Amino acid sequence: MATKKSQEDRKKKEKKDLQSDKRLSGYFSPAHSQQKPQINPEDSEENLETNYSLIKEAQIKTPMTEDVLTKNLEKFHRAIGEDMTANTRELKQKFKMIQVKLAEMEENFKKFEKKYNTCQETIARLTNKIGILETKICDMEDRSRRANIRIRNIPEEVSNEKLEGFLLEFFKNLISDGDLHDYLTDRCHRLPKPYNASETLVRDVMVKFHSYKTKERIMAAMRNKPTVEEKFKNLIIFQDLSFSTRSWRKTFKDLLPTLRQKNINYRWGFPSTLRVFWNGKTENFDSKESLNSWMELTKIK
Repeated sequence: MATKKSQEDRKKKEKKDLQSDKRLSGYFSPAHSQQKPQINPEDSEENLETNYSLIKEAQIKTPMTEDVLTKNLEKFHRAIGEDMTANTRELKQKFKMIQVKLAEMEENFKKFEKKYNTCQETIARLTNKIGILETKICDMEDRSRRANIRIRNIPEEVSNEKLEGFLLEFFKNLISDGDLHDYLTDRCHRLPKPYNASETLVRDVMVKFHSYKTKERIMAAMRNKPTVEEKFKNLIIFQDLSFSTRSWRKTFKDLLPTLRQKNINYRWGFPSTLRVFWNGKTENFDSKESLNSWMELTKIK
């Protein structure tokens, strides 16, 4: 009985395999894309699911034909071309936008450059005007002091009450033939000490005369080195100048000793000018650089 049953089972299996081979044979042929497997409508639902799974597996494992591969490649190339065209179009739009922005930036830069150049010209013009105005103000201040002198080394023991009498006696020593009225002063007082000056430094005395001519006579007398009393020998007289003029004159201190060594006469003029007398000519200099260039040109330095 067992042998007979096993034979029947084997026959059923062979029949089933034969039916499967017939249903799938169309998918393994070269023209499988044009043929469809025949499915028996009488098959059970379980058999249909099995058949579809087998069909799907067979389609995956089956190699493509040249036509199918060509169509797929064309489709792939077409898709890539469309993507590249879209990307290129987008890049072109962005590039045009960048060009527009660059053009705007260039135009703005030109406007900025023009405004900057205008500002530079304005600054240069205003700087020149400021320099001219400062020179005029300095000249006005110096001219307002032209009747003044500064006297150094007057002892601190000479009080403010005795200062005018001390100065009157000193002026008589300088100009013996002068009238007392010529030496009258508008005011005289001591000046503050310079910053960081020594405590033992004697303060200068500023004297303002009624007449500019009196001041000039006293300055000329001091240049002639007159014989005066012992208590007046250490006194030194300077012109009363503005701070700007004094600072400007200090810039020449490195060159003036050379002029003195060469016995070249010079004189300070107004406004801020240095007059040098050389070979019968008068040379005027308004800066250290101009004087230095002249000294190198004439081989004085």
